[in-house]
Amino acid sequence: REIFLTRFVHIFASYEHFVIQPSQSTDREQWLSNRESMQNFDKATFLSDQPQQHLPFLSRFIETQMFATLVDNKILSAWVKVEPHLRVFDRRIKQLRKRYGENVARSLCYERCTSYHDSQRLLDKR
Repeated sequence: REIFLTRFVHIFASYEHFVIQPSQSTDREQWLSNRESMQNFDKATFLSDQPQQHLPFLSRFIETQMFATLVDNKILSAWVKVEPHLRVFDRRIKQLRKRYGENVARSLCYERCTSYHDSQRLLDKR
């Protein structure tokens, strides 16, 4: 899991820039009742910002329910407590940005997962 998380963090490090937040006049209930008809993520711009090698995977992945849930949870976090998995994902993105700067260059090759042992220690304590 840790290796997948690390790779997804690298691939989606800038996803927040493409999430289309509802207007400030929209409340949570309005958004929930209309979200199926709203565009919540700028897919075309996101894909145009990605390395060519990632496009076959990303163009399909951003159409999945898993990705839609990520975007929905990100939008909902403006009104409710952040979902725990999203909190972990966003924290890892912040760590990546802290390490490489705000303009994280997307790695075209695999970068070794360095957080595996830390996560394993936390799991062992359970």
